[in-house]
Amino acid sequence: MLTLSLACFRTGPKFAALQGLQRPKQLLRDSIITSCKQQQQRTTTQPAPRSASGGALRSLLLFGASGCGKTQLARAVAAEMGAPLVYVPPSELLGRHQVTGRDIIRAIFAVAARQAPAVVVFDDAHLVFPKQGLAGAANVTGGRAADAHAAMHAMQQMRTELMVQCEQLAQGTGSTASTSGSTDAGAAATAAPGSSTPWGCGGGNNRQQQGGQGAQGSAKPQAPVVVVLATHSPELLDEGVRRCMGLRVQLGLPGPDEREAVIFAAMVEADAALGVADVEQLVR
Repeated sequence: MLTLSLACFRTGPKFAALQGLQRPKQLLRDSIITSCKQQQQRTTTQPAPRSASGGALRSLLLFGASGCGKTQLARAVAAEMGAPLVYVPPSELLGRHQVTGRDIIRAIFAVAARQAPAVVVFDDAHLVFPKQGLAGAANVTGGRAADAHAAMHAMQQMRTELMVQCEQLAQGTGSTASTSGSTDAGAAATAAPGSSTPWGCGGGNNRQQQGGQGAQGSAKPQAPVVVVLATHSPELLDEGVRRCMGLRVQLGLPGPDEREAVIFAAMVEADAALGVADVEQLVR
């Protein structure tokens, strides 16, 4: 039995509450959020933005220096979509060489499919989906040579399965069909303490039953699932994983005007007061 603890955020800041990042926010609104809303409403005949491979944009790589707002921006994407955000920290994936990496990724996507529309965020993605040869298996396994090969193999499986899932999401065939292979291992996923709700996922049987009911009305499009990889070291990310991301967005450090807006927003929220000179010094 595979058990994962996944944090779920059902509320988060919308774009209007995020200071700065104007170009990334507009890009995400035009390329992903609008088409996801249209898919949910099923009222549009306009073609959705497509990736270079021809599929819908359902995967996103956010990269930039630590503290530049990658996770907050991902939460804002989920909030704009009206969708829960499933947060997957690397600690939930590293060192799980006792089960197949394929089952781990399938279990995560099965949870997201049951909550769809949903946004799945893999934080510090370069640690989970690293370049081959940079997996750092010795660190993951505490230096035990016997476990190093198993850890490397699990990471390779996770990389491969993530690319499969992203391609299926882009083609509109993800979530339902992709969970069928995880029945043998079984899976359970629960929300971490402090998140809004616990979930159970029985490998794929429940989802297959739900999918069977929807198969009779196959004209219904699936609710969208968006995958976000966040990293401050994109050069360490596996090249295949990086290429399969439909959209890649770099976040820069905030400039003086953005820093000033962030400080004033924090002051208002905390009901604090600072002099103009103090604010100017912080901005510098």
